[in-house]
Amino acid sequence: DFFQSHGSKVRIASLLVSFVAAAVDCHTELAVAVAAVVIMVKVKTKRTKYPAGWDIIKDTLEELELKMRDAEADTGEGKRVVEMVWPIFKLNHQRSRYVYEMYYKKHKISRQLYEWCLRQGYADKALIAKWKKPGYERLCCVQCIQTSQTNFGTTCKCRVPKAKLKEDELVECQHCGCRGCASGD
Repeated sequence: DFFQSHGSKVRIASLLVSFVAAAVDCHTELAVAVAAVVIMVKVKTKRTKYPAGWDIIKDTLEELELKMRDAEADTGEGKRVVEMVWPIFKLNHQRSRYVYEMYYKKHKISRQLYEWCLRQGYADKALIAKWKKPGYERLCCVQCIQTSQTNFGTTCKCRVPKAKLKEDELVECQHCGCRGCASGD
């Protein structure tokens, strides 16, 4: 369970979960996912020692962190209940993809910096682990492949290749707003 593995953050996270669940009148599972993304980035202090190469990715990660704060503070007026968390999931995906590509694709950061970013919560470790497996290269969020989140025990509709969908059918994930993340597209 998420809260058991993050001991000191349990009280804050449980308060956040109850607040999110009450504010948007959603299921506890969705509130837990939002709380996990929100508290992912650790608080920085003056004593934080940044690994070599931090300057390469610092500006982009700080910009994405500011966008994340704006998305968290958004009131969500005029949106459906499920749409209110989509910007948070999107920014989490962007931040994780950026760190992933800087290490695995472009080879511009060291392994030490990559692992430090994962420990500090700048990237989603579970999502990156899935990206390394065949068939999950374009996965939008981990919730879309969790079969316990659906009524029929299947993955999310955004995981269906576009070739297998009807031509005029609009695909929009209920979890994160993805419009299609199947690897065959």
